[in-house]
Amino acid sequence: MKTTLLSEKKKWHDFKTNNKTIFYLLAAITFITYSSKIILYSYSIDTELFIHNGVPFDWWTSLGRYGLAILSKILSFGISPNILLTNIITYLLIYSSAIILAFIIWRSSKTIKPFWLVIGLGLYITSPVMLEQTNFILQSIPVVLAFNSLYFAILFIQYYNETKIRAFFMISIILTIISLSVYPSLQTAFVITTLLVLYLCYNNSSFISYIIHAIPYILVLIISVTFNTIITKTLTILLHLPQTDYLNNMSVIGKIPITTWLMQVLVVIKQEFLHMNYFLFILSVILSILCLIFCIFTSDKQHLNRLLIAFTTVILTDFTIGLPILLMGRLGPIRSYAPTFPLALLLLTVVLANLIPYDSIKIMIGIFLTFSLLYQIKITNDFGVSEYNQFQAELSLKQELQTKINRLGIHNVPKYKVAFYGTKDFDANTIIKGDVLGKSFFEWDAGTSTGVTGRATNFLSNEGLSLNVVGPEEYQKLSVYTKKMTVFPSNNSLKVIDNYILIKLSD
Repeated sequence: MKTTLLSEKKKWHDFKTNNKTIFYLLAAITFITYSSKIILYSYSIDTELFIHNGVPFDWWTSLGRYGLAILSKILSFGISPNILLTNIITYLLIYSSAIILAFIIWRSSKTIKPFWLVIGLGLYITSPVMLEQTNFILQSIPVVLAFNSLYFAILFIQYYNETKIRAFFMISIILTIISLSVYPSLQTAFVITTLLVLYLCYNNSSFISYIIHAIPYILVLIISVTFNTIITKTLTILLHLPQTDYLNNMSVIGKIPITTWLMQVLVVIKQEFLHMNYFLFILSVILSILCLIFCIFTSDKQHLNRLLIAFTTVILTDFTIGLPILLMGRLGPIRSYAPTFPLALLLLTVVLANLIPYDSIKIMIGIFLTFSLLYQIKITNDFGVSEYNQFQAELSLKQELQTKINRLGIHNVPKYKVAFYGTKDFDANTIIKGDVLGKSFFEWDAGTSTGVTGRATNFLSNEGLSLNVVGPEEYQKLSVYTKKMTVFPSNNSLKVIDNYILIKLSD
């Protein structure tokens, strides 16, 4: 074991020494992409709850995220959350995760040229899917730490495959358990990273050898998932945590007619993967088709195993990306595709670069992927600017509300309970909409028993306007008074009824 670790230390030194340009380029790409989040102060959905109520320990534990709950508790000291510091550490960790992946690729196969490595890892770093995840500042550091832990786990399984030293196998299990305890949906990221490593290490081997070397990865995943399931159920019983339907809603298989399920899946594929959108899901389709074309048209008896492995890798990658859609019959939260989808872009780029036989075609595809990378850098940075612009708009709304409340002669605001009716959408040229990105505290949870009241009042309280929230029954009874009210910011958009303040945001 010691000999292997010393050998790996030398490999790391060689990698670092011979690939400084890769380090610098990836650092520049990371900073340019996320500069708007690092420099500009803003926070979004759920973070207002964290600031107001603290770490949702019980909720996360009940979802199988006990690692996230524990890590967040450990990190919640001093000013918590420290938004700017949290963002700096988060994007440094995304950079470090890309460096770990670069090392894994480099040690697995020296045939991937630096250009394709930078392009593939650049697509991984800059995907707007990543920002959908890391914009949840309350969990961003633990989740991205879990990315790093997961990639180290894959690296240690490589060591085990190469040396058969059991300690490496045990370390990989521990690291995978830690990663999945933070974010269980990283199971799909584990699969994609495994496919990447297997392809690079064994694409020139027999197909049987490829399958055999996959067994340790499969075992590690099964053991880790089983362990976390047992721990979650045990903690749920010991801590007397309420049952949640959140995870049950993650699958519609057997709950709806198969024809309905099939139509829903086809609609998602058509709308999200066959049309251009901010998240560039269509890029995975283009890369997959190109890979399959080159698998078919460059196949011959001499390279049959190599092409079969490439074909299997692409098909399994696409299936892994699409698995949540197949289970839920819908796209689901885009943040849950991080880092799975960005990893898939990296994997498909590597496979394609390895399959293309002609330099002229490589140049054309290289240009196309360079433009795709630049697009992702721009749109992800734009999302960061958009979040800042929306945060400023929300602060302006808070100031308007403060002024109107003062004009009503209300001086002891905490004595009153507030109820928001309708939603406020800050739809402007400077704000773009993603899944959660671009969504306001004043429009999220509109369909709940108290509408947007909970999130809106938590945000306003965090920003200095302390308000109390009405209960569901009060909210329903008071709604009759809103019929004669006009929409904010008109003079009749605020109404005081006894010790309640009613605010009508929209019809």
